[in-house]
Amino acid sequence: MPPYSQITPKLHRKEDAEVIQLGSVTCFLLEDGSTTANRIAAVILLLPPRAEGPPMHWSRMHDECFFVTKGTVRFTVADGTVDAPQGSMMVVPPRAAHMLSNPSETEYAELYMTANPGYYVEYFRMLGQEMEGGKELSPEDSEYLMVLFGTFPPDAEI
Repeated sequence: MPPYSQITPKLHRKEDAEVIQLGSVTCFLLEDGSTTANRIAAVILLLPPRAEGPPMHWSRMHDECFFVTKGTVRFTVADGTVDAPQGSMMVVPPRAAHMLSNPSETEYAELYMTANPGYYVEYFRMLGQEMEGGKELSPEDSEYLMVLFGTFPPDAEI
């Protein structure tokens, strides 16, 4: 039997995803890297009106792709802002500073995000645990969690 026939694809459905609450942002964890030997992970992020993601940061070793499935997502990057409407994809390679937000006053935004390597989504799990019960993280606690995953504020000297 050829080696490819021994590998079974895995279907992920949003309604079956692990749900992680990150403040006002909801993360639906579809693939945590366990199916792909940590080569890639995938989540859906739901941002309510005026919601912001993590503070401006860059990553030492992982790539992120953000495909906007609903609404518009504003990406703040080193040289300004970019509004990505539904159907757009922002590719963020290692060392590219960025943050994201939902600029709408009334509509939710949704994005499909991939991370490579896949273990990066453990950051979402840890962040969700730290924010349970509505707890807000201090900037120091937020930065500490990011650094665990090779992610730094724009002015970090490493």
